[in-house]
This record gives sequence, structure tokens and C-alpha cells, in this order.
Amino acid sequence: STLAILLFGLIYHSNALAASSYNQTIAKSNLFYAYGAYCSESSLKSWTCKWCANHSDFELYSVIETGKGEWNLQAFTGYDPSNQQIVVSFRGSSNTENWFDDFTYFQKPYPGVVGAYVHDGF
Repeated sequence: STLAILLFGLIYHSNALAASSYNQTIAKSNLFYAYGAYCSESSLKSWTCKWCANHSDFELYSVIETGKGEWNLQAFTGYDPSNQQIVVSFRGSSNTENWFDDFTYFQKPYPGVVGAYVHDGF
């Protein structure tokens, strides 16, 4: 009947919304990945930093660190089998030069892409 189909549709839609709503446990889990980006390169590669303990089954793919001194960029990638998600975590500002760059609000053209602009500190 039409009512049964409508009721099924409402239940399905309700469940789909519940699955995509905010989840405190997943948010906290992802926060630990963000914190982990601030750990040393060596502790990330061995997965021994204090935040790594929250994800003992994490499958680390790579740790990238570049621009030591001036930029001090770092990121890591991998797979979280518990939450069935790919993780890409970038470290934010971590030195004085990074913080000064954050206050530079001018944009510059992004190389190789017509009409694209990025923050001058990018």
C-alpha cells in the first residue's frame, strides 16, 4: 500500500540521517589524528607518539616532512580499519614564521591553474 511505502521511506530516510549525523566518538577519534600530526616524524613512523595509542590498528602509509626551518610542513596518511576511513592529517602552524604567515591575508595566483588563488602563506 501507499502508506507502507511512505512509512518505509520515512524510516529509511530517518536512518540515513542518523548515520550521517554528528558522532562524538568518531569526532574524538579524528581529533587524535589531528593531534598526531604535531608529533615528531620518527614517532609517527614508528607509530609510538602519545596520540597513536588511540589507534593501535591504524595502517600507516606515509609520513611526509618538508621545509624544515622555514615552512616546517608535516603530514601523514593511512587507513583506519576500525572506522573504515582513509586518514590524511596535516600539521598546522608550528613555528613563529608559520604564525606570521597566517596573518598575511593577501592571495597569490596558484601556479598552473588559471583563475585559482591561494593564501600567500600557502
